[in-house]
Amino acid sequence: MDELIEFFRARLDEDEQTARRIQAARHGALLVAPGDGESPTVIEISGDRLQREVEAKRRIIEIHKLEVAKDPARFNQLTGEQLPDVYEVNCAVCGWATDDPTSGCETLRLLALPCADRPGYREEWKP
Repeated sequence: MDELIEFFRARLDEDEQTARRIQAARHGALLVAPGDGESPTVIEISGDRLQREVEAKRRIIEIHKLEVAKDPARFNQLTGEQLPDVYEVNCAVCGWATDDPTSGCETLRLLALPCADRPGYREEWKP
């Protein structure tokens, strides 16, 4: 499985759990007040909105599902040794292509970018 998608789906599962906790709260919203030392910003996050965002991102993942094809085994013509596997990875929606079966198309990389500070995020996934 595409490791970027696996990582991002796990973050979406966490967001969905957060949305459910927010929805179960008395007011149904989470207030976040990050302080920069000078002027705090208050952000209200509705559990319903967060749930809709999670669902939309899951649908985008499904639309941009990557097709991975592995080339048949190749051999060195001089030594007969088997050469490393070669992959062809394509996104049928955006036309993105690579030979790295662990990455994702530009759309998926952009979706996962807000999670770049989370454990398990790989630098090579940055768009």
